[in-house]
Amino acid sequence: MNGYAIPFQALFVVQLLGTLVFAAGLVLGGLTTVTIVGGVLILLSIIGLAAAALEIETEVEAEAETTTTEHADGSRTRRLFGRGSK
Repeated sequence: MNGYAIPFQALFVVQLLGTLVFAAGLVLGGLTTVTIVGGVLILLSIIGLAAAALEIETEVEAEAETTTTEHADGSRTRRLFGRGSK
């Protein structure tokens, strides 16, 4: 398991907990404070998942090496990770 899986799993568990609180609040008392708390938990976990995905994406882009090769005719070829497309 990589280091990125734990934050995603924790945020997913918070989202699941928020869904359970939201559903229980609706069933037991309608639109109450408990229901609003469940909705806020769901919303915060979705925002957290989006932020974590964006952070991981920017880390991966920063680690990627891009090399540019100039050819004899003056054209350039960009290769990601030093590999050419086939």
